[in-house]
Order: sequence, then C-alpha cells, then structure tokens
Amino acid sequence: DEIDPALRESIGEAEDAGLLDLTAHTLTFRHELARTAVESTLPEALRRELHLQALGAGERLELDSARLAHHARLAVDVDAMVRWLPDAARQAAARQSHREVIAFMRALEPHLEELPIDERADLLELWVAEEQFADGAGLQHAMSAVALREQIGDTAGMGIGLVRASRSAWAGADFVRAAELAEEAVDVLRVDGGEDLAFAYAQLARVAAQNLDRELSLQYSEQALDLALRPSRARALALTIAGACRNIMSYPDGSEMLVEAADIAESFGLAWELQRAEGNLIETALAAKDVELAQRLNERALTSVDLDIGTSAWHIMMAARISAATGDYEAAEPALNELVNSDRIPASLQWFSEEVLAEILVRHGAAEAGPAVQRLWDQAHALGQIQDLVHAATVSAEFHWVFRRRDDLAAERSLEILEHTMAGRDQWAIGEHALWLWLDGHLDAIPDEAPAPIRWLGDNQWERAADWFSVRGVPYEHAVALSLGGPDARLEALRIAQLIGARALAARLREELRADGATGIPRGPRRATMSSPLGLTQRQDEVLALLAEGMANAEIADRLFISLRTVENHVSAILAKLGVANREEAVAVAVEAGGLRSAT
Repeated sequence: DEIDPALRESIGEAEDAGLLDLTAHTLTFRHELARTAVESTLPEALRRELHLQALGAGERLELDSARLAHHARLAVDVDAMVRWLPDAARQAAARQSHREVIAFMRALEPHLEELPIDERADLLELWVAEEQFADGAGLQHAMSAVALREQIGDTAGMGIGLVRASRSAWAGADFVRAAELAEEAVDVLRVDGGEDLAFAYAQLARVAAQNLDRELSLQYSEQALDLALRPSRARALALTIAGACRNIMSYPDGSEMLVEAADIAESFGLAWELQRAEGNLIETALAAKDVELAQRLNERALTSVDLDIGTSAWHIMMAARISAATGDYEAAEPALNELVNSDRIPASLQWFSEEVLAEILVRHGAAEAGPAVQRLWDQAHALGQIQDLVHAATVSAEFHWVFRRRDDLAAERSLEILEHTMAGRDQWAIGEHALWLWLDGHLDAIPDEAPAPIRWLGDNQWERAADWFSVRGVPYEHAVALSLGGPDARLEALRIAQLIGARALAARLREELRADGATGIPRGPRRATMSSPLGLTQRQDEVLALLAEGMANAEIADRLFISLRTVENHVSAILAKLGVANREEAVAVAVEAGGLRSAT
C-alpha cells in the first residue's frame, strides 16, 4: 500500500494462483523455490530499484532496523547502509544471531570509514565477539579495533581489545599468538589495574593452562580473583580457569569454583563465559571417569535453545566423547567425522575433535587408526603446544600396545613427552599416558602422581581397579583391567571388548589366551555375518535382540554398558529404519525377516 495501492489486485491474483500467502501482517512466497525463481528473472537494475522503493516505504513506516538494513544492502544504498546496518548488527547480537551479525558486518565493512572512529572500534569488537561464537576467524578485526583504540588514546579499550584478540587467536588454534597477546594485554592494563586487568590475567591463566603449567595458571587466576572481588565477567573467567586446574589436579576439588563461575556468567548474561564454565565442569568430570555427571550436564546443555553454532558443536563433540567412554563407538565416530570436516566451526574445535577421533579409532580397532595417529603427531608438532603433544603421545602409546606394534623409537619419543605430562600435574593424563607405556614394557612402574585406579593396576590390584571402572560405566578400561588377571578374567575382558566393538583389544586378548593354552575362546564376528539383513548397525542389531528378550531400556543400558539416552536413541533409529510404530512391531518384522541376532 505504501509503494503502490494498485499492487493489491496483482497480489490477489498471485495468491489465487498459489504463488503467495497473505496474512494480516505478512506477504510471503508459498515456496522458497518460487521466490528464488522470480528473483533470478529480475534484471539487477530493477532489483535494486524495487529494494530502494521498499527501503523508502519501510523508513516511512518505521520498520525494524534489520529489515531496513536488508533492503539497504540489496539496493546498494551506501548512505542507508551506514545508517541502518550498525543498529541491525547490534540488535542481532542481542538476539544471539551470530551469523546474522557477521553478514551485516561484512556488508558494512567497505563503508566503515564513513563512521566515527570510536563507533568503528565498537562495531569491530562486536564483530570479533560474534566470530568467536561462529568460526573463530576474528583476529584480523580484533587487531584493527586495537589499532583504533590506540589511535584515540583509549588505553583501557586497547588492553581489553588485546584480550579479545588473544581469545580470537585461541579460537583459531594459534596458541602461541594467543599467549603473546595476553601478555601484551597485561602490560597495557597493569597501570590502571581493576576489573580490566583481572580479565587480562584470567586470559593469561587460560593460556598457561593450555601449556600444562597449572601452577602458573593458578597464580594468574589468583591475581585475577584478587582484583575482581565482586561478581563480574573477569571473576567468572578466573574461577573457570582455577576450577578447571584444581579438578584436573585433584577431582573434584575445583567443581564448586566452576559452579560459581557458571552462576555469575548466567546472572550477567555472559554466554561465552557460561559455556566455558559448564564446559570445563563437563570435561574434567569425564576425564576423571565421572561419566554420569558429565552426561547429565552435557545433555542439559544440548537442550538449551540459546546455543550458537560453535557452542553446539562443542557439546556435540562432548556427547561423542561420552558415547565413546561408555563403549558406543558407532554413535561417536560419525559426529566427530562431521566436526573434523566442518568449515563452520572454530579451527581449535576442529582440532580437538580430531584428537578425540584418533583415540576412538584406536579403541574401536579401526583400519584408519594408524594414519589418524600419525596425523595427530604431525599436527601436534606443527601447533607446538605441549598439551597437544601430550595427547598425541598418549594415543600413540595406546595404539602401539593394543595393536601389538611395539615401537621402541616411538616409545622413546613418548617417554620424553611423559616428563611434560608429569609437569602438567594432570592426574588422569599422567595415569593414562604412563599406563600404555607400562603395559608395553617401556616403563618400570606407574608414577605415584597417577590416580589411584591406574596405580592399582601397576600394583597388581587389577580386580580392585576393574570393579572401580565397572561401577563408573567405562567398559574399555574395565576390560583392560581384567586383561591383567587370570584366564577367567581375561575371558570376561574379551567378552566386554567384543561387546563394545573394541576389535584390536579383543584380537590381542584372543592371541594371549591362545598362547596360554586357554580353551573355549570366543571368536570374533564372522565376515559373513557382519552386515545386517535389516540394514541396522551392529549396535542396533544388539539392541533389537534384547528388545526381543523383553528387556526394558534401562536393562539394555546395563547389559551393553551404554547410557539410557543412547539406548533410547538406538530404539528410535530402529523403529525409523524398519518403518514401524513400536518395539513389538520391530521385533515381529525382525523375526519374519530372520534378522534377529544374539546381543552377545
């Protein structure tokens, strides 16, 4: 009506033809394909003119900034873009629409010089914050904002900008640059002190933790907490780093700090800080084999409606790690492969996903395990971070032991890195790194710094360790502990390894049992029976077999060493694949097709 009242008649015709939908407040194409087809036929000059008319009408009607910014962009009206895009970007950020903010800022970037210098700096910093959530590619814009702050003599803004730049470098997996920028931020902010300096110290603590220097990390965290006595963003981040360090050194000593950090972040609406506090609590709980807590917290996070792409991907990665910890490799591998090959998440998250994937491929006994371990070594050396080298060394040591490929040269390299692992004071990292070297005969004893269950293995208390791992629902470690016992214990270890699909461990156990003259050794699945006549995965076949026995989901979870949520997911997938409405129909279809197998 604002552009041309006569258009109403044309709109009615298009609506009658099924092309448009008209409601009291909106006019839309019924199908996106129709919209793109119509738009593609418009000459560029006409398209710009139509958007210019819509922009003028929208301004007169005082429509929201996002709609005006949209029409300004497509009309290529620079004055209107400079007028409406900044406000649209701010509103999108308030809605946590990270990709939308980035799209607005990319359109505005060529015209930033039209804005006052302080507003330019504000908008660049806004852009950096959104890129951290999306793809981690914000370092260039962060440094541009720092240069603008320096130009106008805003020392505090410059220092905080350097902290943002450090976080961007971290998200881009440039950990060396992240450390340099954090140190520079502390130097800039040291004169004024206060909350800003606390924030810089907290970021420096985070970098130190990445380098496995827990003592230095705690020292920086304490300096931050001394400066940030009241609830604030700086205090939340400092508590997060300190809590994670304490949990790593002695779980669960830092959990209360992580909970306090999450409470502060949530009360201030600090999405990034909230994710880090909750994420560190999940990650440290899982590392200490507190799988139930890690799973509960991660599932709660995944149900949040406010998750951005990067945060969602991180929790998806953690869900895969939790699935692997409970022995469900079939659920873990596809999700991790998708993250590793994604171009929409931060580089650091891709790298962390690749580290996790390599470990899972080793435990699953996959043919790709060897190349994955080599890639892990190569990338860890390229990044040059101690934490990455420690993880690569640990996975490599496990690979050589479980695949029975003893390699003294690789072990020598791993033993050198074990010294860094020890210095990092991470109980479980020390224990797991040392365990595989000890099992393969490269280490005389498990270090005292390892957690108790790992030390028990070294002290020939395998039964005690096996019980501990069993109670915590980690079947792979349970099987490894049993493998140190007598023939009956090793037969049980073989049963568990076959059940969870730990093929390399199962093969190793069968060979050891045969060498000891044991009888009644179960074989692995025959090649002819590997594929399911119903098109199900091996795990889904096992779940279906237990459904046929009348087991409830909780009973299946206990039997297969997997979580209740994972069983529910498998049941849903079975029903969908078989095209049935309930469990009874699924079993009936399987019986008719001759597709029921034993779950053991």
